Amino acid sequence: MNNVVGRIYPIVMYVVMLFLLFRIWKTAQMNKKNRVVIDAVKLIDIKDDFFTYIDTQLEQLQEPIYIEKLKVLKFWGKAYHDEMDNFIELMNSIDMTKLVVLKKNGVSINEHEDSFFYMLLSIPNILYGKGRVEERHQLEKYMDEMKEVLDHQLSFDIAKNAKKYYDEVEDKGQVFFEKVMEGDYGEYVYNKSMISIYKNICNALLHKLYLATDNPKQEETKEMISSFNQSGVGNRFLKNLNLVIEENNEEENSEEVVEETQVEKEEAKEE
Repeated sequence: MNNVVGRIYPIVMYVVMLFLLFRIWKTAQMNKKNRVVIDAVKLIDIKDDFFTYIDTQLEQLQEPIYIEKLKVLKFWGKAYHDEMDNFIELMNSIDMTKLVVLKKNGVSINEHEDSFFYMLLSIPNILYGKGRVEERHQLEKYMDEMKEVLDHQLSFDIAKNAKKYYDEVEDKGQVFFEKVMEGDYGEYVYNKSMISIYKNICNALLHKLYLATDNPKQEETKEMISSFNQSGVGNRFLKNLNLVIEENNEEENSEEVVEETQVEKEEAKEE
């Protein structure tokens, strides 16, 4: 018996070692590809460099997930720089289903929620700020086709209520935004690392609504506005709402929204 165990033990240890080496290699590869995404975001204000970098990476990358993530960023860049040539064509080429992960309890966008953030919240906000109503509606319709997957996602319902604000319909999303700010979002699925940005977006839209009606609650929302404005993602979002804060620090967070929203398996699990 001891002889058998003695022969099997080295084999088991060898297999375990190979598994651990594979995990280390896979994590390194993932970090490298995540860095490509982060580096792309950091170039957003340098138009030619941004698009050149994205196109170069799209030619080199082979993994479908990261190809789609970069296409999402290119789409974001098109909106940001108001480049409407082939805008809808690029949108239709993006396959967001490749960023949906099948899990035991159903499907999840948790691992790539940063890309959904752009498609659901950031790009519609940019298009709103630039008065691109038709393009915004087409994007909203495109993402609504994923309703079955996105149902119960906090980001999806924020997007639906942001649309009410942009289109000036119903209550402009006020009741929903107040509900989120009160912490009443337990029925939703979201990535833990995203909740701060989601709440800042709801707060910003609420602030605009309070300003429009001279609601004294605007003083309660003002502090978060100033803080949100210190990040690149926040500053851009607020500008598209025509909320310019004078004390803005022009130096952006170097890692931008990708690091603010990037999903790490160890840190970000669905609520």
